[in-house]
Amino acid sequence: MSKPVLPFLLDELTPAVRIVDVGAMLLESPPYAPLLSLPGTTLVAFEPGDEEREKLRKASSRSHVILPHVVGRGGPAIFRECTWNATNSLYEPNTELLRRFSGMSELHTVAQRVEVNTVSLDDVPEAQGMHYLKIDVQGAELDVIEGAPKTCESLLVAHVEVQFMPLYEGVPLQGDVDIALRKLGLRLHSMSPPGRGTFDPLRRKQGVGGGQWLWADALYFRDFMKFAELEPEQLLVLAVIAEGCYSARDLALLALQHYDAKKGSNFHQTYCSMLLGQPRVPEPL
Repeated sequence: MSKPVLPFLLDELTPAVRIVDVGAMLLESPPYAPLLSLPGTTLVAFEPGDEEREKLRKASSRSHVILPHVVGRGGPAIFRECTWNATNSLYEPNTELLRRFSGMSELHTVAQRVEVNTVSLDDVPEAQGMHYLKIDVQGAELDVIEGAPKTCESLLVAHVEVQFMPLYEGVPLQGDVDIALRKLGLRLHSMSPPGRGTFDPLRRKQGVGGGQWLWADALYFRDFMKFAELEPEQLLVLAVIAEGCYSARDLALLALQHYDAKKGSNFHQTYCSMLLGQPRVPEPL
């Protein structure tokens, strides 16, 4: 079974998922794309670049809100617009490090620096009550998270780009982001294959192994050991995201078991039968 089935299993109980995407440039299909067709799903996307924001608008629907804000901790800052707009950042590129890797410094060359007023998610009404947060802002991920303590209270899933090497000066690294998300009650689930750099003068062909780990996308879910503390609706949101976006059917099954314990339903057994071809007695919670 490859296609998501929970929306059909849950039927009218399928929850409305609230998504916030900070740095929503359309370089590829977003990880939450399977959720966008579900009834009640809403998306609030932030993209300060005029050209990229227009692309988002053309691809959006009525349930999408596209905003031009630079999201951070709130307050004045300098925004670096680079030669490749995917590397724009609130942080200065780390030229000394980038020049060590083939082709990296050229992609991170600052074309201009613009004075901006960053906005905290706590100050954006449309972002309140979010369940799913995706962040890709070239080193300012921790600024977004720590700048929004109120908004992050409802957070169940975070898909965050993290850096293993400081590609920008003074940026928090993966360990710093991990600490912040664990303080919010989330735990690392998995990571994408890392982006790698090859030291000059060698160049590594696409798909070839080796190379220095530079960045990756890190996926966090609310701590599964504390699922019992979540509301029934939150458990359904977790299950739908886990299955629909990441094929994490084991985690979805656990969330459904906790939902059944609270509501007296039988979704766990039904879903388990669909996955395994037969029902199984669940492990005690």
